[in-house]
Amino acid sequence: MNIYEEKEKFVEHELLILCKRISPDVLNLHYERNKNGEESVTIYWLLPDKRTHKKIVNVTADSLRSLARDVIMYI
Repeated sequence: MNIYEEKEKFVEHELLILCKRISPDVLNLHYERNKNGEESVTIYWLLPDKRTHKKIVNVTADSLRSLARDVIMYI
């Protein structure tokens, strides 16, 4: 497993569980690496009026610890 696959698995499993425990309104997290090598995590959550909102967080070159910190700062 390469580092990008490891980050994707971490974001979409372990980090998602943690974020949902911190904020039950978090619906999903999605890790993506584009063709330019930029990495991002999209946070999806439910607003009080039942609309879905998303925030894209740049996590390029982050370690797993830094990635988690950057995502958690937005929830």
